Amino acid sequence: MDKVTEFYRTRDEYAELFTVEKFMSSDVYKEWFEEYKKNYDIEITDPAMKAFRLFREGQYSEAGKCYEELYMTEKDIYFIERACDAYKHAENWTKLIEMGQLAIKDNPSYVEFYIYQAEGEFNAGSKDMAEELLKEAEKKAADNTYYLDLIRRMYLDQGIDEGVKRIDERLKKIAEKFKG
Repeated sequence: MDKVTEFYRTRDEYAELFTVEKFMSSDVYKEWFEEYKKNYDIEITDPAMKAFRLFREGQYSEAGKCYEELYMTEKDIYFIERACDAYKHAENWTKLIEMGQLAIKDNPSYVEFYIYQAEGEFNAGSKDMAEELLKEAEKKAADNTYYLDLIRRMYLDQGIDEGVKRIDERLKKIAEKFKG
């Protein structure tokens, strides 16, 4: 027969558990913990997490640099898209154009990169280049109404009525396909 052992806690163990529980639900604990947190720094070493945190805190230029570095090492399309978005928010049109060019070179079928670069070109004063990029984006968008709407909004924001009309006609044709 096996040796019988006690499987319950002792009175002292219960007293200790109750004391700790009571302390953790007290205001004294909350004050102590808040004071402890003030003296404790957490350094984020993961580059992706650092970039995410910087973006969330509104430090878009720094986030863009981090995402750009991540793309250069990982070659993950997600990182270059985030870099473009960060530079767009930072209104750093030179870097947005640069990232757009790199993104298009590496991922020529991804429509949003043309739109990002076009926005940078418009804001940098290169209207003709921006329109060329949007026309290329239109071709690549095919019947994708989401991308066509993004392109249409870009034309609308820039006051390019002929582009808006062209997209409207395409959207009407697409809608007619689905009607009958």
